[in-house]
Amino acid sequence: QGSGSLPALTQEFTLPSGISSSVLIHFAALPGVEKTISLIEKMRNSNWEHEIARIDGINQSLVHISTGNSDYNKVLYCGQLTALQQIIRHGNNPEMTTVVGQRSSPSNFIKNPQNNEEITIPLVSSWELNHLAAMILPLEPEVIAKIILKFIENQESNGRIQIPLSSRDGSFASHCTPILAKLSLQYYRQTNNVKFLQKVFTPLLDYFHHWFDPVNDPDQDGIPNVGSPLQLGLDNHPLFIPYHSSFTPIDPSLVESPALCSLLYSEGQHLIQISNILEQTSPITPI
Repeated sequence: QGSGSLPALTQEFTLPSGISSSVLIHFAALPGVEKTISLIEKMRNSNWEHEIARIDGINQSLVHISTGNSDYNKVLYCGQLTALQQIIRHGNNPEMTTVVGQRSSPSNFIKNPQNNEEITIPLVSSWELNHLAAMILPLEPEVIAKIILKFIENQESNGRIQIPLSSRDGSFASHCTPILAKLSLQYYRQTNNVKFLQKVFTPLLDYFHHWFDPVNDPDQDGIPNVGSPLQLGLDNHPLFIPYHSSFTPIDPSLVESPALCSLLYSEGQHLIQISNILEQTSPITPI
């Protein structure tokens, strides 16, 4: 018997010799009896077989890395686990903890590679995907491929590929960081899937050229300007957001960034590598 408002629960049972049984114990405590009982009922009625299968699936995808240092091993293990859990979550619960650059409603729907069920992923910019890919590509490369294809689904006729804030309300942020060709090539090197490169090459080439459209170069000096802080992972930078009272935010479209120029140069090199892999014989717009 505890000192709280809820009585202790006691269950007695006797097992005959040679008989085994399993017991599942739920513990929950919230302010108020009704809320606590409601939570207990929700936990009791959850699809635990599905949850156990999800956890087993993630664990099977993990790559064992031994560095000789047990602390490093734990960090690498937890890093893989956390990266996968950003994508493969329990059901489509948008309230679950996720790490995203900018909080918004759920944005994309892809097929879970383990059971082919449709799952929701939080807003992930191409910049963030680049960092997640370092952990996810060796574990679940198809997840990265499907997210890249999701970006391409939103491509406009002028080549622009946007970051969807929410596929439910149709809202969009800025266009993607020029990094998708690099990710596509990394996926190919992991899987040797030439058909994927054939599918994404033309859209990514069109997107590369869109960066040099006059709309992305207001001063017409030949150097594209930053479209959004999200493109370079600067969405928390005091220069661009109004939450830092000591700074007056500036319009990112007025900024020319050496980092963006470097990314565009790298993207062009990766597109050339993809065209060589595909043995392109038809004329393409020069990069």
